[in-house]
Amino acid sequence: MNTWRDAVKHSDEVNYQETYKLITLLKEYWSDVVEIYGGTYNIPLIGEFIKKLEEDFQIKIFSDRPWFYRFVILVLLSGGFGQHLMKFLTNQETKDNWKHFIASIPTLLADNSKEEVNLNG
Repeated sequence: MNTWRDAVKHSDEVNYQETYKLITLLKEYWSDVVEIYGGTYNIPLIGEFIKKLEEDFQIKIFSDRPWFYRFVILVLLSGGFGQHLMKFLTNQETKDNWKHFIASIPTLLADNSKEEVNLNG
């Protein structure tokens, strides 16, 4: 809490502008994943986990809620890695690799399920 309080006290407008840009970038990266699977709950491995977590705690984790963004802002301001993350996420090669990676996930999962069927006969 002290780290967060100090980070907010020593932040300026540029820090918040960078944080806003980072949140927007992260949402873009996440929307690429959601687009492939047609919804958050359809994402293999984590969709069911998110659904269960939301049901148990009666919250929507990835909805546009102020508490979520406040938390992200605090983490980005106090972590000291916001600029590095921004540089990494805005790199065109990173974006291209991300899109290639998430596009290959369904194929990888389908291949794994075929192997399991073949192995278990």
